Amino acid sequence: MRVHRNALVAVERIAGFEKAAEVAGDAEAGGQWQVVLQGCAERLPVSRRQWSVVKDLIKPRTPT
Repeated sequence: MRVHRNALVAVERIAGFEKAAEVAGDAEAGGQWQVVLQGCAERLPVSRRQWSVVKDLIKPRTPT
């Protein structure tokens, strides 16, 4: 799944999401969502455009 224009991730490796801490001098980085991957210490940014797609994909679906 594309989470950012420069980042693709395997959906089964997504462990969760967290908000980035605000960085001095970079107001845009504060509050941005990041992907937490299993077995990877690096956090990848989620673009504002992709956030709704990513969020919908990970929502638990109720069986019908």
